[in-house]
Amino acid sequence: MVRVSAALSILALLGSPALAQGPSAQSAPAGQAPGLATEIVGPQGSFKLQPDGVNWERFQTVRSIGVRCTDKACGGERVFCMIQVRGAEDARAGQPTSRESAEEFGAGVVRNSPKEMTAGYVAPFAEKSFGPNLGQWAELKAEGEPGSLRFGLFLAKAEKHMVAFNCVSPGAKWDENKPKFETLIGSLQITR
Repeated sequence: MVRVSAALSILALLGSPALAQGPSAQSAPAGQAPGLATEIVGPQGSFKLQPDGVNWERFQTVRSIGVRCTDKACGGERVFCMIQVRGAEDARAGQPTSRESAEEFGAGVVRNSPKEMTAGYVAPFAEKSFGPNLGQWAELKAEGEPGSLRFGLFLAKAEKHMVAFNCVSPGAKWDENKPKFETLIGSLQITR
C-alpha cells in the first residue's frame, strides 16, 4: 500500500509555480465548512466541477483543492485528482491546448519527483477529449519507495486560464481507476 505522505509529497511537486492560482469551493453558509459535494468553481467562473458525493467528494486544504474517490467507489484506495489553474491571457475556452504547454507542465512533474522514486512517461501528451473538454492528456508512472503510482495529467483551456488535473492511483489499480478519471474530467464544465 502506498503511504499517503509519499503520495501527497508527489502531488505537491506536480504543480509548477505557474499553476499556483487555484479554484475555490462555492461559499458555504456563515460558520459552516463547504460540504463534500460542494461545487468547485474556477477563477472568474471559468469552470465548474460538481462532485456527486457518491463516487467523488471534494477536498480542500490551505494549498490545494480537488476531488477524491469515495471509499465505497474505490474500496478505500487513495485515488484522487488535484486541480490547478494558472492565468493565460490568450487562452480561450474550447481552443486546443498546445503540446508545448503540456510538455512544460509534464517536465516539471518528472523533474520534481522525489529522489526515492523514478518517474517517467507511460504515454506522452497527446490531444484528447473527455466529454466536451478538449485538451492534452499524458500518463506517467512513479516507482520506488514506497511503491508504484500512476498519474493522468490533463491540461485544457478555459477563458484566460489553463486548467490542470493531476489524477493519481496506485499503480496496480490504474486500469480500474482510469475510466473513473475519464468520466470525472468529462463532467468538467468549462463555462467561459
